[in-house]
Amino acid sequence: MTKALLLIDVQKEYAAEGRLALSGMDAAIEAIGALITHFRANCAPIVFVQHVELDPAVPFWIDTAGAELHDRLQPEPHDVLIVKSFPNAFLQSWLQPTLQAHDVTELVIAGAMTQICVDSTARGARDFGYPVTIASDACVAGALEWEGKAISAAQVQKTFLAALATLMPVKKVAEITAPEPEPEAPAAGSDLVP
Repeated sequence: MTKALLLIDVQKEYAAEGRLALSGMDAAIEAIGALITHFRANCAPIVFVQHVELDPAVPFWIDTAGAELHDRLQPEPHDVLIVKSFPNAFLQSWLQPTLQAHDVTELVIAGAMTQICVDSTARGARDFGYPVTIASDACVAGALEWEGKAISAAQVQKTFLAALATLMPVKKVAEITAPEPEPEAPAAGSDLVP
């Protein structure tokens, strides 16, 4: 089995200077950095997904700094970059053929925003049969408003992670990057017949 790291929309539009600045982005970037270090150390595939829009009136317009990947999270030559224009990164993109070409059978997903593109892509991955783990502290949500009432980003994050946890594992980065336990050796003489 090949496990890949799928990083969703780690772009400048969500940074402090972006049009969709997210208060939790800095903490998520730190956690994503730890995931990248872990996956690179294990020579595992890393796929960056970049959202772009062709309308200059909306965030992520292709010709703006906001559409660029965050300076601290840049692909290396052996990493993969997929461009998308829909919340679900599998929709009308090269993501699925790229994962197949790299023999990917399992995904760890992180990025932004939890309630839109992370959620949509994680569910899309399940539709293709991929086991998915969500890196909870490497994802970041934005605040919402519903029926005239504000819903904090923290509440949105908890709600969407709780919903995703009914479908797939949702773990902290420290759990995902922890060394695999060594298989226990059989006790001496355990296969001997008395």
